Amino acid sequence: MRDLKIFLAASAAAVGVAGALVAPAHAQETTSTIRGNVTSNGQPVAGAQVKVTHVPTGTVSNAVTDSSGGFTAAGLRVGGPYTVEVIASGYTTSTVTDIQTAVGQTFALPVELAQEGEAIVVTASLVRGAGNISAGPANVMTAEEISKIASVNRDIRDIAARDPFATLDTSQTTGRQVSFAGQNPRFNRFTVDGVPITDSFGLNPDALPSRRGPVPLDSIGQFETKVAPYDIREGFFQGGVSNAILKSGTNEFHGTAFYTFSSDELTGKKTKSYILNPTGRIVQPNFTSKDFGAEISGPIIKDKLFFMIAAERVRAARPVAFGTQEDNAGTPVIGARDADLERITQIAQDRYGYDPGGILRSDGDKDDRVVAKIDANLSDTQRVSLTGLYTKDELNVSTTTGTRDLGLESNAYRKPNKMKAGIVNWNADWTDRFSTEARALYKTYDSGQFPLMGRSAQMSICAAPASDRNTGGAVTTNVSTVCPTGTPQFVLGAGGRASPTSLKSAPGVVRSRPS
Repeated sequence: MRDLKIFLAASAAAVGVAGALVAPAHAQETTSTIRGNVTSNGQPVAGAQVKVTHVPTGTVSNAVTDSSGGFTAAGLRVGGPYTVEVIASGYTTSTVTDIQTAVGQTFALPVELAQEGEAIVVTASLVRGAGNISAGPANVMTAEEISKIASVNRDIRDIAARDPFATLDTSQTTGRQVSFAGQNPRFNRFTVDGVPITDSFGLNPDALPSRRGPVPLDSIGQFETKVAPYDIREGFFQGGVSNAILKSGTNEFHGTAFYTFSSDELTGKKTKSYILNPTGRIVQPNFTSKDFGAEISGPIIKDKLFFMIAAERVRAARPVAFGTQEDNAGTPVIGARDADLERITQIAQDRYGYDPGGILRSDGDKDDRVVAKIDANLSDTQRVSLTGLYTKDELNVSTTTGTRDLGLESNAYRKPNKMKAGIVNWNADWTDRFSTEARALYKTYDSGQFPLMGRSAQMSICAAPASDRNTGGAVTTNVSTVCPTGTPQFVLGAGGRASPTSLKSAPGVVRSRPS
């Protein structure tokens, strides 16, 4: 008889400006399973008592082997270490230690009992045939492995990019993005503790609701990526799915902290000369970049109630590379001169009363992320967790970029994201073969595009020294509509969309369904 596991998933769907839309969630696994067979001299041992203990929290799951010697402990916390103790009448007690489980996977554990002698204790790595079994191609990284990844940006995409099917694209001006198996990055799905935490409106480069991901890297216990899962519960994506399982508190206090700093004083100002920069000197505007955060976890009530809190703040405003030949941060627009910019700005202000702004100096990168989690062992068979998420970020983006076009401040827009979410996860084991898991999500998400210098039409000013239009004001048919080849353009106004756009995703009705 196969083990029966009922899964209940609940999710609040996005409510846009046009009206409310409610949909059931496509859920990810958040737990692990230990499944084993108990034998003696090749024969199954029925009726053996199996005790599975999560050592860091003291959480215990009990099972009894069936007629074939099989047992299953489902709905377990991911990670470990676990200890499995097998007791059967007429046999010596056998204990397997240091079992490490992976999210969404089953740890296969064969146990051999001896009929006489002292109790046997062995580590899982020495048991032949023991190990995690994945249902489909998956890549799972533990907290220790994540801590060893070099991520200058503290971006969760650096973790997802470790998947063999993933490609990290850093060429987009709107931000970094990850593509799985060659699919459009917006077709990905991102989940936290099994529920979707994604970009509700499709304004970001990929499925993430913020620039670097909604949770600090130090808060992640395991990170899973998949492209073709077999599980019927996993859907609603065409590229890949990333699932971040947050850390939980244990019976011991743990904590981490970090601080990084950079500035123009630590950045080189000279390179080898090249066509666009014959002097090799780079003008670095003044800037500072700071990134700091901390994570702490531990017990509130030993063996019963645990907490984890993590926060991270980024103030990493970086210079925008594009500028005139005389004033740039690494990428001069060919032919663009300070004198032309000054003249265009003066005419716009004096004749039309319009301020086009100057060169966009900084991307204004800001990012705040906070997560808190409470785990409670209600009993040996009941466990519940409450998770709260908060993220807020902002970036200045130039609408026009290129080696022949220089977009001014009025041609740029501010791109903010703000998200609040609450997750409830309840796990229960009713019998050895029947367990349930229920989740609920509450989420609000605000995003938009706001011109840096107010609403206006977009104008392209050609910097050609002479015009082919006549001076009498008559409209002719033999005039150019584009700049001559090799002549730069200065682009004013229409930062982002033609008008400010703000989109809000409000909490909707929660639905659940079995799968």
